[in-house]
Amino acid sequence: MMQHIRRIIQRFIRRGMATAGGETPALASRFVPKRLPASYQQAAKAMVDFAELKTQYYRDRVIRCSREGAHPDIIDFEQQFRKALAARGYPFYAFEFYRSDERQDQLYRQGVTKAQHGQSPHNWGCAVDIIHLRKLWDLSEKEWAIIGALGKEVARKRNIKITWGGDWDFYDPAHWELRDWRSYRDAWHALGDVPEKPLKGDFERMRDYIWPKRADRRAVRAEKTARRLKENEWR
Repeated sequence: MMQHIRRIIQRFIRRGMATAGGETPALASRFVPKRLPASYQQAAKAMVDFAELKTQYYRDRVIRCSREGAHPDIIDFEQQFRKALAARGYPFYAFEFYRSDERQDQLYRQGVTKAQHGQSPHNWGCAVDIIHLRKLWDLSEKEWAIIGALGKEVARKRNIKITWGGDWDFYDPAHWELRDWRSYRDAWHALGDVPEKPLKGDFERMRDYIWPKRADRRAVRAEKTARRLKENEWR
């Protein structure tokens, strides 16, 4: 049953029918697809708040979260995901990207996470927690199911391999992580070059180390481009 509902949610999002509003929340019901089960239609409408998207409080929350230490792909995913949510009247923002070992252990002691320092993709800049402006984490499972389906569709379109915490037994629907984050962690350990906080260059260097064939293809493309530019100069 749940898989059937998830397929319906994915279809209405993929068709661009998920816009649950217009200029005002009063128009929300006109844009929620009728094929979606009634309870999910209600969940979709309950999250709509276009007025909040125009507030300074929302803008402050969007820029407040530091992107320092985060993988370029997870930053790109968050930006595109937030835009897709806002287009539907859903005021969500990134709560946390990179997380220090000290904070990770603090959350572990509090029982918030099962991962100790070094065991979470947040510690490697490969995850983000995205929450509602007012409800924060306190959304219903049906509301989170809609958000999860939309996030997966954004990741598909951006060709970013993403794992959603809402699919886990340890239910964490605000959490999104790069599927291959362990490859970066293991590569840094293998080279004995673990950064205190990863930079964009660190991720690019590790990417070429982990997937050398991809690096070779990029080098070939760059060489062909340079050759064409040189040939054009002589024309």
